[in-house]
Amino acid sequence: MHDLDPVAGGDGSVGVGGARNDLKVPFHRHLAGVQAEHRHQTGDIADLVQSPLFAVDPYMHVVASEHPALVTPRRGLYKTGGIDGGALMPKPIYVLNGPNLNLLGTREPDIYGSTTLADVQARCAERGRRVGFEIVFRQTNLEGELIDWVQEAGREASAIVINPAGYGHTSVALLDALKAVSAPIVECHLSHLAVREDFRRETYVSLAAKGLISGFGATSYELAIEAAAGLVGAASGAA
Repeated sequence: MHDLDPVAGGDGSVGVGGARNDLKVPFHRHLAGVQAEHRHQTGDIADLVQSPLFAVDPYMHVVASEHPALVTPRRGLYKTGGIDGGALMPKPIYVLNGPNLNLLGTREPDIYGSTTLADVQARCAERGRRVGFEIVFRQTNLEGELIDWVQEAGREASAIVINPAGYGHTSVALLDALKAVSAPIVECHLSHLAVREDFRRETYVSLAAKGLISGFGATSYELAIEAAAGLVGAASGAA
């Protein structure tokens, strides 16, 4: 229990009708590692010396794009399956998206298709599950926010998949942030950059990325996650 952070205590004034649990408290589904300290009891809970104690395994991770106010991973590995056991899992893969990608499905569908960003996110989560990684999926129209997320990923992610969109062709600051990250970076794009306007054929991000996947629509993201997972595995094997 020494590495656990208490998050809730029982109300000593509440009576409990059964002897198998001190107190039943509903928790959000992502707090699957929450577990009550086990004790046997008879009578009213007020007669106990201690109130029930709940704790959260500090390795538990939640997808920040869904619930940014909840816990984020603090170490290289986190545990699943409860306090007393479970597998050690790698830190998540961050999938970061730049400007105008929130308009997918309506923006230039002849180029970008009818798939929405929500569809892309769902496909990334599923592909991440298949290769054993949780996915932190985010999109912003703000250059500074994208850079902040890259810096966060440098601390919290196993790897980064990034579609920088227009910032890939303009942002030296984004390149500098990516170059400061030790985790592997995979650049991805929905469209085939090599057959588009001249200015789109090269990106600053490519100078920091291990590789680029372009032209396969939403599948580009899935392929990028596969590549990122492979790079993480290769780095782990080398270590």
